[in-house]
Amino acid sequence: EEALTQHYFLEASHAYQKSLEMNPQQSEVVINFINCLLELKQYERCEGFIEQALKLWPDNTDLIFLQANISFQLGRFKSIHRQFKLIDIAQLDQQQKEIVQFWVN
Repeated sequence: EEALTQHYFLEASHAYQKSLEMNPQQSEVVINFINCLLELKQYERCEGFIEQALKLWPDNTDLIFLQANISFQLGRFKSIHRQFKLIDIAQLDQQQKEIVQFWVN
């Protein structure tokens, strides 16, 4: 079952990558692509795409949360604090606020 799940995430990542080759200005597609890579545990690859995406959309909280998730997976806990300090907490839902407050305080 896990192998099948991995297969579907791999196929989805290929589809998202093709879509981005045609139009790289799609933030939702970038986020979905990064989520697929995250599920495939391709953390270093995720980091590169997130860095590029944050240049285009520096205030995108979904990207910042993904970046923090990857930092967590890689054991870079000090980075999470720095990443979450970039977020305007007023834009977040309650669960997101609690996560940010945990790491920032």
